[in-house]
Amino acid sequence: MENTPWRILFVCAGASLFLLLISYFIVLPKQAINMDKVEKISKLKDVFVSGYKEGKKSWEFYAKEGWVDKNQAVTYLDNVTKGTLYQSGEVIARNLSAPEVKVFKRSKIVEASGNDANKVSAYIIFASKEKETKKRKFAYLVTDFLKYIPNQEKTDLKGNIIIKDKKNKIWGNQMTIDHKQEVSTFLGEIKIARDDITLTCDQLIYDSKNESLIPFGNIKSKIKGKQKTLIKASKMNLFTDETKDITMQNNIEIVQGRKSIVANDGVYNKSKGIIFLSNNVKAVIEKGGAILKKETLKKLKNPDAKELLKEKTFIQSDKLDISTKTENFQASGNVFVFQKKREAKSDFADYSDSSEIIKLTGNVYMKKNDDWIKCDKVNVWVKDEIFEAVGSVEAEFKIKL
Repeated sequence: MENTPWRILFVCAGASLFLLLISYFIVLPKQAINMDKVEKISKLKDVFVSGYKEGKKSWEFYAKEGWVDKNQAVTYLDNVTKGTLYQSGEVIARNLSAPEVKVFKRSKIVEASGNDANKVSAYIIFASKEKETKKRKFAYLVTDFLKYIPNQEKTDLKGNIIIKDKKNKIWGNQMTIDHKQEVSTFLGEIKIARDDITLTCDQLIYDSKNESLIPFGNIKSKIKGKQKTLIKASKMNLFTDETKDITMQNNIEIVQGRKSIVANDGVYNKSKGIIFLSNNVKAVIEKGGAILKKETLKKLKNPDAKELLKEKTFIQSDKLDISTKTENFQASGNVFVFQKKREAKSDFADYSDSSEIIKLTGNVYMKKNDDWIKCDKVNVWVKDEIFEAVGSVEAEFKIKL
């Protein structure tokens, strides 16, 4: 019985401790929610604010309102407009606007965030200084999030990125701009659009110094013309200046109407509306009204393509120039044409898409059985599958291929 009072005291103490724990977990979160109001000091309204790094301006913004946290480590700005970002005293972005901007005092990092109603927008440097004017070219930018890191001389962008100037438009999900090297890297569902061509890829490098766009991974493009020309390639290089040629390399695949073409090297010239192909060029033309099958391009890559494609008109040459305006093409250098076990060879071949006729000229030979006959010209009707030798047909003889 002497121990009974002590037991009661222990029970009471335990109950009190339990009540304190309940109070801690229930009451404290309510107090934490209200801490934001307490931490907001140095409230700002309708002001221009700016920051400096090593005596040079790093950023400046106009904000409808803002505040500084109690540690004065972060400045929060709402409804920001007329923003400017600087690198070593030089403007790298102007007319920046965003629903919210955070500036970190020690690192000088600037974070701009958008929302569902309003995105982050700005004009960013898109090219090196022009030698004559010493002026920069700027492009319009829209994104969900922008992070400027002065110490690393770079800017990171994330979410629904769109960049456009007068003649180019680029979409992506991620982008890093290296201001020192003047190189930008895009990632995620990338699309490039000019008035003459659209292109998609997995990764894109933009070199501001040369104003060149270098896509990587799953490169697919479409050239606008009389009929769309679809292109795939392992490597491509294009420029923001649409007057410059687009180069293509390795595993080039082209589909245009009834034509499929493969090659290892190619150049597209917009002004001429021609794709110049070279190095192991092979082409297949379907009969009028036929639809190209998916396996056609795969067969064309095979060394024995002519054996696999005897049901179609097959052309092999050193070079082939295909028009995006008329859909015609010209083949040159060791031209061979195969159709239904018939063969012809020449120096040149012209194909007219409207008439579906291939005309072979220059050292023309047509195969008859196992021998070859020399003639002035050979006409090949793709639609009707007819070979015709024209003019001065010479005696049959063997030739070494």
